Amino acid sequence: MTRQHGITDKTYSNILIDAGQLRIGYIDEENPGALLGATRGGSVFAIEPEIRSMPVDGAKGDVMGDKRIARVNATITANVIELSAWVLALSLTGSARTDYPAETPTHDQIKRFLTIALSKYRSTVALVGEISGSGEPVVCILENVIGTKGLSLTLAENDEATLQMVFTAHFDPATMDAEPWEIRSPKQETPDELIAWYKGDGNANDSADSHDATFDDSYQTDEDGTWFELKVSPS
Repeated sequence: MTRQHGITDKTYSNILIDAGQLRIGYIDEENPGALLGATRGGSVFAIEPEIRSMPVDGAKGDVMGDKRIARVNATITANVIELSAWVLALSLTGSARTDYPAETPTHDQIKRFLTIALSKYRSTVALVGEISGSGEPVVCILENVIGTKGLSLTLAENDEATLQMVFTAHFDPATMDAEPWEIRSPKQETPDELIAWYKGDGNANDSADSHDATFDDSYQTDEDGTWFELKVSPS
């Protein structure tokens, strides 16, 4: 029996590898913003929609078109091991750093009032990773970002402290329909068309129109009806 698998000659050129970098204020490769620092245990970029079904009498299950996006949470979670004063202040949204003592300072003093000014929202936070086989980065970007996890540090014998930071994107009041995230994935080869077989009543061209496809005149029939091949351009 032939083994079933999805491996192709392009498989190992399409794998997201290694830890990536976290960058604050990322615009593009020429303007990459500031490197947050080293991590341990990886980072997670997550887009979590709350999708609501709209129940209607007579529906016996899920129906096409009955869903709407009620809420979207977009976050980056990072386990940061490089704990500079800047990183500590970023984790405590709304805080500020000042010199301590004021004369001949030896430390950064981090304090906060119970207010988060709009100026504390970072324009972007990005997780920049690498696709095997590509010289271009994959970039996962949050917009209008603050840290929402707070700060918890554990110091233990024979170990190193890490700080889990959660960066959360926020909608811009001026563009409330635009979700505050984006993914930039390197251009790669895609097939010119996807081949699929559809069963219909013999009118292949009508079915092709309904599937946004082109009809290929190679088709076959069986006693239950007509099967025909549709070529669908990938989106």
